[in-house]
Amino acid sequence: MAVSTAIASPSDSNLLRYKFTSPYKYSKLDQTNQHIRLLRVRPAADAPSFRQLGQKWDLPNCNMEIFKLDQAPPYIALSYVWGDKSSGTAGILLDGQKFEITTSLYIFLDLFRSDTFSQEVAYIWIDQICIDQSDLDERSYAVRFMSSVYSNAEYVVVWLGDDEETEKAAKAFYFTRLWIIQELLLARTVIINCRETWGLHLSSVQFHVQKYQDKIYSRIRNPSLFLLWDSVYNREGRHLAQCLQRYCQNDCQDPRDKVYALLGLVKAEEQVPIDYSKSVSEVYIDTLQILARRWWLQTPTDFDNIGRPAFIGVAVSLAKEMFTYASLPGLWALLRPVRSLPGFKWYIKVFQHLSEHEQRDARKSLKQS
Repeated sequence: MAVSTAIASPSDSNLLRYKFTSPYKYSKLDQTNQHIRLLRVRPAADAPSFRQLGQKWDLPNCNMEIFKLDQAPPYIALSYVWGDKSSGTAGILLDGQKFEITTSLYIFLDLFRSDTFSQEVAYIWIDQICIDQSDLDERSYAVRFMSSVYSNAEYVVVWLGDDEETEKAAKAFYFTRLWIIQELLLARTVIINCRETWGLHLSSVQFHVQKYQDKIYSRIRNPSLFLLWDSVYNREGRHLAQCLQRYCQNDCQDPRDKVYALLGLVKAEEQVPIDYSKSVSEVYIDTLQILARRWWLQTPTDFDNIGRPAFIGVAVSLAKEMFTYASLPGLWALLRPVRSLPGFKWYIKVFQHLSEHEQRDARKSLKQS
């Protein structure tokens, strides 16, 4: 049964003035055994109450538990827009400790804990909470198996927002996010919710999908729509080049995720190592190395045409094999969508110089023949 949507949205100034214990400290995950954290949201009746200025707040009360991914209990994976913390935050209780989240996510948890669906599937995976975002090593580890988190979930719940204006903005932005490519494509079942039409029960799944189908498709950028259509027929791994080319229009806050957010769809032999301690340029060089191993066919003998000395080391590391002349047009088409990103255009010049070298050699061969 759906719950009332007339739930107060506690602001940062109200909620975070309460005295909690020390800020939440994460326990380390066993990365060798694919451990993940799942959030258990306690029913509203179990929530501690606080009073301030005559108002009563019942904080979402949650516990964090660690499981091996292949032994985890049934859980929901949340797909949503993070939002900007500068526009509002709120606190929850997490293992008795304060944990700050965006207001939109707070509203979702407030609704979820009051719905009987939370008793049927008690655990939920939310990246904002279940990943220690301050730990770059853990972020890298988590993204490596993000696709498994979403594909193993009983349901992927799409959260579009908490009020009319926010919902409109969320709908417009949500379906342009790069991360939804794997979040929705790999899901067993998708449930779409906003505060206006809340309802997580299995009987509501078809209703929500049908209700929002036209709106969803009208707001998905063409590459995303292509992927969702393609997913009906193709569940096999895709080529890295194919993903970069088709879905480059989708947005992400971290430029490194232009690559990382797609790896859940990419063939095993074309995986780019995930490491958030690397700079944007280093991540793109890693990507180019994967592409180079895929496409280069012969070893260059001359780098005279590389104008900047700084490019030589990069070129040598990439150029274990050389692109054939015939493959170059496809490469340029592939790299064009991401070449304008910060730092990346300089590495494109490596390929530009190498292609000029290859074309010159090709012309020489034609003359000699």
